[in-house]
Amino acid sequence: MANIVINPTPKTRFQSNEKFMSEHREFLGSEEFARSVDAALLQYQTELSQGCKDQYSSMAMGLRLLGAQEFVAKLWELAVLPERGSDKRLSDNLNHRV
Repeated sequence: MANIVINPTPKTRFQSNEKFMSEHREFLGSEEFARSVDAALLQYQTELSQGCKDQYSSMAMGLRLLGAQEFVAKLWELAVLPERGSDKRLSDNLNHRV
């Protein structure tokens, strides 16, 4: 029986359409996107740092910045298909003296 995914992840649904992935890669590769993401992250960092008053707010700010960076990383990885390794089978003739 084939492996049928009844409830695919959003990433899997996105990757099922080659046109979406192609346009997404083109968008991410543009200079405009790189400048926009850099400016947005710097602006977010500036706004968060202005509200930093004590140890707990600075820890929260650090976690928010980490979350923003993780979001951008997920955006980059969205159109990356996992590499399928070659289907190498282990041989019955293993050298057990190694």
